[in-house]
Amino acid sequence: MNKLISDKKNLILIIMLILIIAVSMAIIIFPLTNYLKNSYQNYLDNSAKLLALEEKYKDLKELENEQKDIIQANENFLKFIPDEQESEDMMVTLDALAKQTSNSLPKFSVSEEEETAASGRVATKKIDISLEGSFSNILYFIQKIENLQRFNQIQSFSFNACPKTGNITSNLILNIFYKK
Repeated sequence: MNKLISDKKNLILIIMLILIIAVSMAIIIFPLTNYLKNSYQNYLDNSAKLLALEEKYKDLKELENEQKDIIQANENFLKFIPDEQESEDMMVTLDALAKQTSNSLPKFSVSEEEETAASGRVATKKIDISLEGSFSNILYFIQKIENLQRFNQIQSFSFNACPKTGNITSNLILNIFYKK
């Protein structure tokens, strides 16, 4: 009987020891599995963020290359824009074109400069031109302006018949571009 009690005690002790080990393992393993699960989720989130950052970095590099191209194009564009000093020569050129196209000497009025494109490095002057001549001569004058080796833009153009002379009077506003 003592042996039976002793075996029961041993069995109870073994069961208690197994329970203590099981509870200890649960106390240790449960937080560890949660920690591992959270760590893995953080790893996945960070991997996704890293991929997004790598994509943004690639896009940024492309933008830098595009910016370099734009800056180069801007510099190339500025090579064809004359200096302000040369813009004064435009009046002489227009006067010579009027003579060459058999029109009367033009009357000019020049407006103040306006800042335009190219990072504030290019400006325009508006030149109001009035001249008198035949329709074909005025048209020839405008074609000569369009063929000038400088950037310009005819902003507006109008003409009226002049009954006294039989010619046409023409008014046009020409924008000329120059470096500041």
